[in-house]
Amino acid sequence: MSFLASLDFTDIEKRKSERLDASAAALVARQAYKFQAVDGTSLGWSSKSLAQCLNGLTNLFDEHNSKFKVNSFYPLRLLMTNDEYRNKLDLFGGTIRLNPMDTPSQWLATLMSVTEESLEELKENRRKLNKYISHVQDSLNVQMKKGYSCSSKEYHLLLHTLSSVIDQHHNDESAKNIKIPPNALAMDRMTIVIETDQACRNPLLTREGHLRVSAGMPMSTIISAVSNLRREATQKIVEEAEKDRKSKELIAIVKLKLGLSQVKRQNVSIITSDQLLVCIETLLSMDEAVKDILREYLLGQKLGIAGRGRSCHLGDDGAIIIPWDCSFSQ
Repeated sequence: MSFLASLDFTDIEKRKSERLDASAAALVARQAYKFQAVDGTSLGWSSKSLAQCLNGLTNLFDEHNSKFKVNSFYPLRLLMTNDEYRNKLDLFGGTIRLNPMDTPSQWLATLMSVTEESLEELKENRRKLNKYISHVQDSLNVQMKKGYSCSSKEYHLLLHTLSSVIDQHHNDESAKNIKIPPNALAMDRMTIVIETDQACRNPLLTREGHLRVSAGMPMSTIISAVSNLRREATQKIVEEAEKDRKSKELIAIVKLKLGLSQVKRQNVSIITSDQLLVCIETLLSMDEAVKDILREYLLGQKLGIAGRGRSCHLGDDGAIIIPWDCSFSQ
């Protein structure tokens, strides 16, 4: 209540406007270069700063597009990132990376490194990857997913190796010791998330029912984990689906009671379904008098739910952010 009472609601409208400006700047840059997508969210910058950065990228195109070796950068995706990469052009993941701290001439050098040959190589890598993914997913009845820590090249190589092992199992008697799990029901299709060796040393089942493995694990370990953990994964998936259904029902009620336009988790990987439910149920359990006061402040606003220990604050998009374990009182 103290936070809402001291909040300058004109700042919310300003942030919403700046978010629209950033989205417009991203759209203009994407259309100019013909990128598949433009992503600057990993920078953690304000929308205003990101818009200025992307406007600079568009200005670079206007001044130097005649120097580029391609007329279209599609299907490359542009990623603005502060992380330093040896290879700015990722022909396995289809990403071209630009550091906003670099000079325009450094940006230009990276963009000029894209050729028609490199785009054809990217398309061929994607064709092979889709083939490997389809083969592995259909054979193991799983859904493959690249984790945040895994590079595109690691992911590609693992899928290639796993696909080859499956083929070898079917065609070579000497490989029969690797047990391919029998086909399960479609609803039992579990998700395998590939991470690096440093991020995941042993097969791990997440609370959502996803199986986390590393790109450096033996293929037999991954295949065995799929078979051994499928039943437990299915149970977790069913439980999470029920929590998600309940959350959606309660969120609809909260939006109606408090006049909110949106209720969302700020970080799905951090805020669990149980924590989301606790927060929503706390909101619904408030006295009607408190709800009436909150409605005056929250009418038409977005509400974001963040992790434990966070203070109430205003998000970059103008959303009102609260920790999931916060208390509400007059």
